[in-house]
Amino acid sequence: MDEENDLTFKESRLVHTSLTIVIVTMMFSALPEWSKFFFYMNAVVAAGAIIVSVNSWKRTELKKRYFSVLSYALLFSMSFMCAQPILRVAWGEGHSLWFYLGAIWVITFFVTTYMKENIFQAFSNTFENRFSISFHIAALLLILATPVVIVLVNIDDLYSQNTQFYLFGALLYICSMLLLTMLPAFLKHPKEIMKEEAEKTSRKLS
Repeated sequence: MDEENDLTFKESRLVHTSLTIVIVTMMFSALPEWSKFFFYMNAVVAAGAIIVSVNSWKRTELKKRYFSVLSYALLFSMSFMCAQPILRVAWGEGHSLWFYLGAIWVITFFVTTYMKENIFQAFSNTFENRFSISFHIAALLLILATPVVIVLVNIDDLYSQNTQFYLFGALLYICSMLLLTMLPAFLKHPKEIMKEEAEKTSRKLS
């Protein structure tokens, strides 16, 4: 049985997590240049993540569940903000690339959230079923295809002053997508995990 959530404020890691979210918010609001609009938007996301984390610390019964929520809040904030630099550069350059990459991010978020159960199984039972294999292949192709698409769309401006921002933004966008595909794994409730493990054990013994 998982331990109950009797964490003190110091043990909850709320300060470390909140500070990380605030630093990330300030940093990505200034890449490639400071923007009040993105700062306000990121501040709303950051505040929401911190509020969810604090609420989870106060109300969640199990430690594992609390730390899952805490990790989800942190990684979602980082994923949301890591995707922004290349979108902002593309928008400033007048490229439609920002729209496609933004749409890919949003669609990926909703699809992975909807398929959270399958994705959790894909991570917990790596390459043990067809979905797990397909998921890892699709994720790999997405990661490999992203920089190629960025380069091809921006081929005429590869030697412009914004080249370094595109390349840096591409790396951050890939990191964002990696985090995005990991997020659903933190939505699985520990009680459900323990129940499934108990069922597997009983099937093996029978």
